[in-house]
Amino acid sequence: MESQGQIGSELDDLVRSHEAHNNRFFNGDPDFEIWAQDDAVTLHGGFGESGRGWAQVQRILRGAASRLSEGRMTFTPIGGQIMGDLAYLVGLEQGTVRLNGGPPQPMKLKVTTILRRSEGRWLRLHRHGEIVR
Repeated sequence: MESQGQIGSELDDLVRSHEAHNNRFFNGDPDFEIWAQDDAVTLHGGFGESGRGWAQVQRILRGAASRLSEGRMTFTPIGGQIMGDLAYLVGLEQGTVRLNGGPPQPMKLKVTTILRRSEGRWLRLHRHGEIVR
């Protein structure tokens, strides 16, 4: 995405952070610290499970990350915006990953992420990931 001033630069930073998180997640690390850990957090996970509230989302993230290893994903944004203390990113994640210990295989997801700024940090409030078949 093209930067336009301070907000554009901050959006570029969110894109880079999103991709860095993906590469931890697709290597088995659920990376909990980047999530808002309260009742407002929601998830539609890439493996089909959905949840609301930190306890459910944490359980889903832990389970999904445990299925993944040796992943390398890139994030191609198709849209995003920062509006005060809320932001969203929409794009494609694609690369290769070992699923359930099997051989490396390609994976592609359509994703939407909503973030909330809290004490100067961007935290995930919602993620919808859908595997592209």
